[in-house]
Amino acid sequence: MAAPRGRSHSTRSATTGWRWAFPARSGESALTRVSDIYSRTGGGPMRQTVVTLWFMRFVGLIVLMGLTTHTLDAQDPVATMYDDQVTLVENEVVSLSEAMPADAYDFAPTEGRFGGVRSFGEQVTHLATMIYMTSALVLEERSPYGPGTHNNGPDDLRSKDDVLRYLTDAIAYARRAVSTLTVDNHLDPVPSAFGSMPRSAVAAGIAFHSFNHYGQMVVYARMNGIVPPASVPTADEPVR
Repeated sequence: MAAPRGRSHSTRSATTGWRWAFPARSGESALTRVSDIYSRTGGGPMRQTVVTLWFMRFVGLIVLMGLTTHTLDAQDPVATMYDDQVTLVENEVVSLSEAMPADAYDFAPTEGRFGGVRSFGEQVTHLATMIYMTSALVLEERSPYGPGTHNNGPDDLRSKDDVLRYLTDAIAYARRAVSTLTVDNHLDPVPSAFGSMPRSAVAAGIAFHSFNHYGQMVVYARMNGIVPPASVPTADEPVR
């Protein structure tokens, strides 16, 4: 701890018996202080060694503090990988759900082999419900929402705003789930509808199931004249 201003703090060497004086000067750097100590001691070999060791100890402490802070701040690489997948789902699914007009949320194709398929809104609520239920498996806790009718979630999700809120909340829940994955636990078995599976294999279902239904939502949107925002080309790109 630094000495009060205007006073000196002395320390006796355990090996030589002489004292160092540490003048407490405002704005003084560690290197300046070491240089000052060295000049005061006369620069003898033993004193030079002691001063050098003191400075190395100081620098080592600073480096150790930096490494510790970095370790605490860094997310586990497994969690980061799965969080990136959740981000992909968020960027594409949420943007498309926002782009689809509210009056088209009840739309479902009728021509061809589309009999009995989910409406656009039901595609979104089903996708979000499965995100909730899959994330709950990763967390090994009860899902905030059950499957509901036809695995489409709560029956009271009627407006576009309600559906979007349900979707974004599900994605936030998924982020919490994947943040618990680590190098040490991602292969731990957890129960699922398909039997015991590694935790990370269950977490992978968040993205691959979501993109299954995103593909169907893209068809619905284009049939209504909506280009998915993630596919809007720039000036020098073809339409995707």
